[in-house]
Amino acid sequence: MLGPVFLNNSCSKQTSNRRPPKEAKVVLLGFDGVEPRLLETWMAEGAFPNLEKLAQKGTYTSLGSTNPPQSPVAWSSFTTGMHPGDHGIFDFIKRDPVTHLPDFALNRIEFPKARLGLLPGGQLQAENLRRGDPFWLHAANNGVRVAALHIPYTFPALTLPGGRSLTGLGTPDIRGTNSTFIYYGSNLSSDGETGVSGGRLFKLNINADKAESVVPGPPMGSEDHRYLTIPIRFERIQGGVRITVDDQRWDVPVGQWSPWTTFRFPVTSLWSIRGVGRFLVLEDQPEIRIYLTPISTDPSRQFIPVSNPEDFAGQIHKNVGDFSTVGWVHDTSAVDAGILPDDHFLHQVLDTMNFRERLLLSQLEQNDWDLLMSVFTATDRAAHMFYRYLDSAHPRHNPEALARWGQPLKKVYQRMDAVVGKIMERIDDKTKLIVMSDHGFHHFRRGFHLNTWLAQHGYLTFRGVPEGSLPDPIPEDSFFPDVDWRKTKAYALGTGAIYLNLKGREQWGTVSPGEDAQRVQLDIRKRLLDIKDPITGTQVIRQIYLGSDVFKGQAQRNAPDLQLGYSDGYRGSVKTLLGGFGKAILENNQDAWSGDHSASDVADTSGMFFTNWQLESASPLIVDLAPTILRMFGVAPPAGIAGVNIA
Repeated sequence: MLGPVFLNNSCSKQTSNRRPPKEAKVVLLGFDGVEPRLLETWMAEGAFPNLEKLAQKGTYTSLGSTNPPQSPVAWSSFTTGMHPGDHGIFDFIKRDPVTHLPDFALNRIEFPKARLGLLPGGQLQAENLRRGDPFWLHAANNGVRVAALHIPYTFPALTLPGGRSLTGLGTPDIRGTNSTFIYYGSNLSSDGETGVSGGRLFKLNINADKAESVVPGPPMGSEDHRYLTIPIRFERIQGGVRITVDDQRWDVPVGQWSPWTTFRFPVTSLWSIRGVGRFLVLEDQPEIRIYLTPISTDPSRQFIPVSNPEDFAGQIHKNVGDFSTVGWVHDTSAVDAGILPDDHFLHQVLDTMNFRERLLLSQLEQNDWDLLMSVFTATDRAAHMFYRYLDSAHPRHNPEALARWGQPLKKVYQRMDAVVGKIMERIDDKTKLIVMSDHGFHHFRRGFHLNTWLAQHGYLTFRGVPEGSLPDPIPEDSFFPDVDWRKTKAYALGTGAIYLNLKGREQWGTVSPGEDAQRVQLDIRKRLLDIKDPITGTQVIRQIYLGSDVFKGQAQRNAPDLQLGYSDGYRGSVKTLLGGFGKAILENNQDAWSGDHSASDVADTSGMFFTNWQLESASPLIVDLAPTILRMFGVAPPAGIAGVNIA
């Protein structure tokens, strides 16, 4: 059964006269995925004067992440103060033990169902699948006034007594996906609509310098998977393209972004679903090529519940400016697809940071809060896409681009430092300041086809194929094509997780719990740790953890049986993510996505941690922040929190 339905929320008028047991002011700034070793190198060069000043005044150290050191896992531990075995988030995706198929692990959404060919009015229904409440909800229930901005994986928006929240990473786009860009091009070979990972492509047929297409919107709620659309028109003009959507018309020069555009997807004569996005004109001659950002819900008329009180997002839109509510707002998929150039991606990253800084400062100035938290995810997305600028050994390293653009990631880190500096200028000495990242980062040069390895060593078997062999040709599809589950002992999903085909848990389990399961686990572990890259001689996997050791808790049954910690430069292949196979065990990573952390060894992937006071603990963990902040307000942590007070 789905969780709360967010309809006509009346909480915008709620206030709280209750005060916390202890008066305090705390500002927490989260910067997703900042790598301490890079930070320290550039800080030593004088690139981050504000962070250097903060470290001299208070504390700078590393912050232990989760296993795996992956954003949904780590931010869920930050949010709840729990280890993964208790909050139940182990990856972006989870698997169904009955079908072995992957599903999104963080939340469940449901669009309104069509009745008589029509969609009813209202909002999308949503449920957060994480166990455990956010620690700031407990704080708010005890009189702490909370403003929570863009905290990852807190969608749908949380009701905070006397406070306000705006969701961040994990918030879907108008189509209900993590983030789907749209591309219009006369250069496409296939007519109509086609798809790539994270995007939809529409062929433009130009006639007298004009072309027509559609903007795809939310699903119609019908079983045939159709979606709502609205027409769009393109026309060549001098030096650019004229774009017309409804009553909006933009003349956009080549290489420039359009103003924010409202998309009204009509459902009935009385109701439409509204989204917002921006166009980028990539080319007008000889081809017309247009990029459209993933469409977010309109903050002022939400179809997707992104803020609480509900009118909070609308007030932000009115007072701070236009913005996207999509959690994965920095469009890495369009860069990987070769559609969004690096310079425009950097513009998108910095533009989003600028907006979030303005929002943060506006909330800071209101001074009606006790706990103010804001998370910037640009640092993580920029690292994923720009590590190849740092890494001369990466297959996609481009010395010419490096000479032209410099180090884009350093520019993003410098923007982070500027944000920290503005907060330091505006808070008094009594206000506690915490600056942190949820994990570090690594190079990603080579991908490991884990399911291929399992098949070659007899742990995974295909129908009609001898044990230890792969079909010829190797299946191109994901989702374990042609796997014989009645002969399979183990399989891999996600970037670094292995699951046993366990009797009593999986539908066609072959491995008995207990000694048999332990024998298979230890055998796989030993063999994998022995693997060396034949090109470099490097040990591919740095460490492998038994799920029974590292995922203790209420959700352990759903956890991986083996969690891999790859060495720097390696990660599970893209095909492994969704149950696919490759021809070789290792292959070069040819994607722009050139940095990673999601299956790195937690012992080598800590985040950063700054405070403006001297810290008592020398080895803080991300789970420690929840009880530490609660204790600052004199609020006892709720039962189940694993962290300790480090203040």
